Amino acid sequence: MITKSQKSKLKSSNFAQRLRWARQKYVYVIVLIISVVLVGELFRELRSSFFFKSRDRINVFFYGQNTLFYSVSLKKDIDYVVSYPSDLKVLVPGGFGYYRLGGLGKLVDLEHKQSLYRRTFSVISSTTADFYFYPAKVEVYYDNAKDKRSFVPGLTRFFFNKSNANFLERAYLYYTFINKPVKQFRQLESLPVKQVDGDKALDEERFSQLSMGNFYEKRLRSEKANVQILYTKSEKNAYLISLPIEGQGIKVVDLSYTSSEGEKCQVIEAVGSNLKSAEFISEAFHCPIIRQPVEGYDIIFKLGSLEKDWSRE
Repeated sequence: MITKSQKSKLKSSNFAQRLRWARQKYVYVIVLIISVVLVGELFRELRSSFFFKSRDRINVFFYGQNTLFYSVSLKKDIDYVVSYPSDLKVLVPGGFGYYRLGGLGKLVDLEHKQSLYRRTFSVISSTTADFYFYPAKVEVYYDNAKDKRSFVPGLTRFFFNKSNANFLERAYLYYTFINKPVKQFRQLESLPVKQVDGDKALDEERFSQLSMGNFYEKRLRSEKANVQILYTKSEKNAYLISLPIEGQGIKVVDLSYTSSEGEKCQVIEAVGSNLKSAEFISEAFHCPIIRQPVEGYDIIFKLGSLEKDWSRE
């Protein structure tokens, strides 16, 4: 016969057991929710990832005391590296004119425009800067004779610096770089310079001429599409934005004025064309593709409001 005390203990035991099961179910639900969120985020990153797009090479910048530009082949072609000194002035698009490269990080911080990194790096390399890494701590850099070396960046730069790359892209880039020895990179030396207000500045037009053909995408070059760029303010702005386009292997054949101000940028191609070059320009400059009858050119790139972000001064 069960006593009242035993009944009480049994009830307490059953209650404790139900409570444990309730807590376990609660934990399972939380874990399930977190798992679903993580899988969803992973899927989102995979869909938007650079590496799900067919590319011949990756263009990566590491900003710091010694700013380095790597153009890494994904097709067993030549890998390039370019070193830029901190005291060299470079053209910063967006009306900032020529600015010391070592002070670019401070300018980005003051303007709260991370995109200045990408636009500036695209101008000084005459190609699109796919990824860029920069220190979390804002510093102004000056030339250091002891830090002129070019090297394959280590784990810290890939995973602890700020970047426009997501986690999967960081991991893939790190894996790609560690499998490429330093001696495999062909260094482009003797940067072309000019005088700007008595200081040495990168001659971006001359650099574009000297490096033409080094960083291009074969799939875009083989398409042989020609582009007309329409600007509303200055031909110099259109020319500046043409540098990274041509550096990718897409031929810009005309720069023309249009009175259509205030419109958003557009990449126009003929109906049914589906050109890879049009897709690339659209993704690189975040402009929608419009398909309509086009005469005289394969692609018409209307800068619209984008021109302000790429203005020379």
